[in-house]
Amino acid sequence: MAQRSCFLADRTGSEFAGWLWLNFAYGPCMSEVTSKLLDLIRVKGAAYIGKNLDPAWNMVVDEHQNLARFHLVLSGSTWIELPGKEKRERVDAGEFVIIPNGRKHALRERPNAQNETLHNIPDAEIGPVFERLNKEQHQTSILCGYFKMSSTAPPALISQLPSMLIERRNVGKRQDKIGLIVRLVEAELSRETAPHKAVLNRLTEILCIYAIHHWIEREILPDGRLNTLSDPRLHNVLNEIHEDPTAAWTVESLAKLCGLSRTAFAVYFKTALGMTPINYIVTWRVQVARQLLEDGELTLDEIAQKTGYTDVNAFNRAFKRVTGSSPGIFRRISRK
Repeated sequence: MAQRSCFLADRTGSEFAGWLWLNFAYGPCMSEVTSKLLDLIRVKGAAYIGKNLDPAWNMVVDEHQNLARFHLVLSGSTWIELPGKEKRERVDAGEFVIIPNGRKHALRERPNAQNETLHNIPDAEIGPVFERLNKEQHQTSILCGYFKMSSTAPPALISQLPSMLIERRNVGKRQDKIGLIVRLVEAELSRETAPHKAVLNRLTEILCIYAIHHWIEREILPDGRLNTLSDPRLHNVLNEIHEDPTAAWTVESLAKLCGLSRTAFAVYFKTALGMTPINYIVTWRVQVARQLLEDGELTLDEIAQKTGYTDVNAFNRAFKRVTGSSPGIFRRISRK
C-alpha cells in the first residue's frame, strides 16, 4: 500500500485525469477514491504565531494568494470574517479553520469590533512567536500559520475549496482523532522550554489533511462532481492541456476535442471543474511554473517559454494574478 501511495503522489496532472477516468470506469469504493485524492494533495505547513489574547482584541491578516492560512483555537473563541462581511463564523476551542485562497480576513473577539491590529502572516518582524499556552478564564489562545500546496494537487479539485473551511469539534466519528491532534499541539505549546516548531508544523499539516478529507467526503463525493470529471471526453481535453501547456489553446479548439459546440463545452467544463477553460489553462501553466521555480534550475525567461508565454512580463502578470506573488518572490520563499 505504501508503495502505491508514493506512486500516486508523484503523478502529473494528466496522469491524475487518466487515473480518475479509469478508476470511475471500474467503480472503486468512495473511500478508495478519497484516499487516492489525498495522496495527490501534499501540504507544507508553517506554524507562525501562538498567542494568548486578552480582551479586547482584534487581528487582521493581510491577503496572500499563494498561502493558505490556518487558525487553531485552543481556548476561548474567535469570530472570523472575510472582507465586506461576506462570511462570518464563530470558531470555538478545539476547532480549526483554513482560508484556502489566502484572502484577507479578520479575527475578532466580538463581531463588528472596529479596532484592528494588522498582522501579516508570515511577517519577519513579528514571527515566529510562540507564547506558552495559557487557558485562563476570559482569554483566547490561538495558533496561526500557513500552508503551501504542492504542485501535485489537482487544480480541478483545489479550485473548488470553499473560501473558509472549518473543522468543527464534536462532529461524528472524527471527534477523537481531531481531539488527539489538538491535545498534542497543546502539549507542545505548554512546554517549559520553547516548542519544537517542526512538531507544530507536522501536527497542523495533519489537521489540514483531515479538514480537506472531510470536505471531499461531505461536499464533493455526494454531488457527483467527480463523476462528471470521469467523462472520457473531458479526460481527453485535460490530457491535451497537461501534455502541452505551451499550445495556443482556445475554447473553440478544446470544444472540438470534446465533440461539443463552443457554448456547450464552456458550460460543461465550468460545471465539472469550477472554472472556465481559459482560467484552467492559466492555472495549469502556473502550476507547471511553480514546480520549475521550486526546482530552481531555469531562468524566468526559460520558465516563461516552457509554460506558453513568449513575453516574460505577461508570464509575471499571470503568475502574480494566480498566486498573489511574483515568480521571483515565490522562488525565494520556496527555497527557505
